[in-house]
Amino acid sequence: AFFGCSMLTNVYIPDSVTLIGRNAFWKCAGLTEITIPASVTRIEGFAFGYCAALVSLPIPDSVSEIGVYAFTDCAALTRIDLPEGITELSDNIFYHCGSLSEVKIPNHVTRIGREAFSDCAGITSLTIPEGVAKIGHGAFCRCTGLASLTIPASVTEIERGVFWACRQLVLRGRAGSCAEACAQENKIKFEPI
Repeated sequence: AFFGCSMLTNVYIPDSVTLIGRNAFWKCAGLTEITIPASVTRIEGFAFGYCAALVSLPIPDSVSEIGVYAFTDCAALTRIDLPEGITELSDNIFYHCGSLSEVKIPNHVTRIGREAFSDCAGITSLTIPEGVAKIGHGAFCRCTGLASLTIPASVTEIERGVFWACRQLVLRGRAGSCAEACAQENKIKFEPI
């Protein structure tokens, strides 16, 4: 719809819209503010990728699905309010969002996709909610600022490379959990909770 409109700064989406399509605002480098109405139920892949000036993006709870690479390379994005209705964080959803520092994973999420937070150097601490079962390959790789990550006992699968280059990371979780096994295998400090 607005692919590559670098001069676009503000967008108000009317209540009649239910879907933000693939590449809708891809490379809208000047976009600083967008209002998403409660009528929207799905944000497709690549929708806001490379929106370099976007600092925050409130997403209504009506949204139940957010596609791959939806916010990739949003360099200025510091915080995002994810809707409670989503059940997974898609692959590469926040890939290379280096300024992202505030994110709360919704309680109904069961899967964190491949490289979901890869290269998010601004995240220093994160708690994964109970109910998440799988953390995909490279989900937190190169999160160089990540110092503390709490993983619930519900996580039964942590794929390879999830914490690659997270040099100051301390994993927190239950003794005997998948989190502890991952910490031992990858020589990461572990704190039982």
